[in-house]
Amino acid sequence: MRSAIISATALAVMFAAPGCSSSAGESGDFGSGTAQPAGDAGSSAQAEGGPTTRSTSDGGGSGGGGSATSGPYACSAGAKKGGASGQSGVPVTAGATMNVVTPPGYDPAVGSPLIVAYSGAGGSADYNEMWFGIGPNASSGGYVVAYVDHLDPATQLMDAAGVPAQVAAQWCIDPKRMYCLGHSDGGTMCEGSAINGLVDWAAIVASASGVNQSALQGVACPIKPLAELNMHSTGDELFPVSGGYGAYVASWVANCNRCQPAGAPTNGCVPYTGCSGIVEVLYCQGSAAHGYWPPSMDPPPTTSDIFDFIAHY
Repeated sequence: MRSAIISATALAVMFAAPGCSSSAGESGDFGSGTAQPAGDAGSSAQAEGGPTTRSTSDGGGSGGGGSATSGPYACSAGAKKGGASGQSGVPVTAGATMNVVTPPGYDPAVGSPLIVAYSGAGGSADYNEMWFGIGPNASSGGYVVAYVDHLDPATQLMDAAGVPAQVAAQWCIDPKRMYCLGHSDGGTMCEGSAINGLVDWAAIVASASGVNQSALQGVACPIKPLAELNMHSTGDELFPVSGGYGAYVASWVANCNRCQPAGAPTNGCVPYTGCSGIVEVLYCQGSAAHGYWPPSMDPPPTTSDIFDFIAHY
């Protein structure tokens, strides 16, 4: 699943999406002190038309699952018409669809956590279900998953950002437990929608993303602290680490979150901890070529590792 290299001009357009600020001071390497401070965790933007109705049992928190103490998110009886067994071929935009997969025991009156899985170039919703391999973990964890056909980050970021709202209009989704997962262009969609404040993701998992240092110059930090698992490889020939991809982006997000690296890498992963908003940034670097999910390392982050990360939020 290979992606065309996104030009600096296209990335600049993506990071100047409608309603997003790109005029703040330059954000530099970790510890440079140039990143704009992360804002109030409760003031983040939602995608237009996104889930905004809160249950009276909504327990608050900074966007993550597990922080609510007064009961699950609830939807009004009969309000959600999405099938209990999900639906394939749901239109997203012209020429692109998604497959919505629900877990066993899905209840249209009780908010489920949502994972949106964005495809790399050439990928489809059907292919993603097999390629990402998250189905068993999502099913056992009670997640609704939306597998999305490939969308172009340079021109279709707003379409991608509208997916959570589309799903939540038909299925009962807890707006505080929405997660983004993607590889290549899909990873770019996760980081682009999060940094631009288009979707209030509880956490994102971005692999081999096309966001790099030049794209982030002059871009304001996300309004709320961002939990991210960022995976990249030194063998990535399309988005090379030496070009400011992967490691730089993880350090930029960590700087925005006011995190500190927590010691030497363990199994290829560097955690940034002590962040604002009780979030964490985890950067894992392997050696494989661009098309591997997850990047090859010894041992690699497993699907269970990925779910362990998002389950904190």
